[in-house]
Amino acid sequence: MAPLIQWKPLASLATPPDGLLLSPERQIPTVGGAVFHAIKQTSQGFTGFGEAYFSLVDAGSVRDWKRHTRMTLNLVVPIGRIAFLLAKQDGERWSDFHYAVLGPASYSRLTVSPRWFMTFVGLGPAQSILMNVADLAYDPEEAERLPAGVGPQVPGIEQLMVGEGTVAI
Repeated sequence: MAPLIQWKPLASLATPPDGLLLSPERQIPTVGGAVFHAIKQTSQGFTGFGEAYFSLVDAGSVRDWKRHTRMTLNLVVPIGRIAFLLAKQDGERWSDFHYAVLGPASYSRLTVSPRWFMTFVGLGPAQSILMNVADLAYDPEEAERLPAGVGPQVPGIEQLMVGEGTVAI
């Protein structure tokens, strides 16, 4: 049996691990709907602009593990809730297990530098919207993807969906 992984919440760390950054972003209430900031050229974690895109993430959907070799990601979730799980790999050894839950309740931007493996889970309750502002344009040769079921196992993935504002990993 594989050892139980201790996932550390990024939000509770005084000093984030090298290559990961969780930055609070502003929500500005306005008549008719709020404005959600994502990133500025002066923001910590901004390394350039290559492309921006949105992804729809269904509740309960788990993406396969993936890491970028050159691209830096800047991720925000203005609608819904998504848990991001991050880890390092050196040969067969996995280490540095961290997670962050993004959504409007604790609106922040997650910066992920190259070489971190990442997966994410839609926490719902319906579809979530994820925006990535990347410093490089998409290049299919630039990322390494692991097949389904390969990578660190997340114990009790269904526990991620235990209730609004509560995450158990």
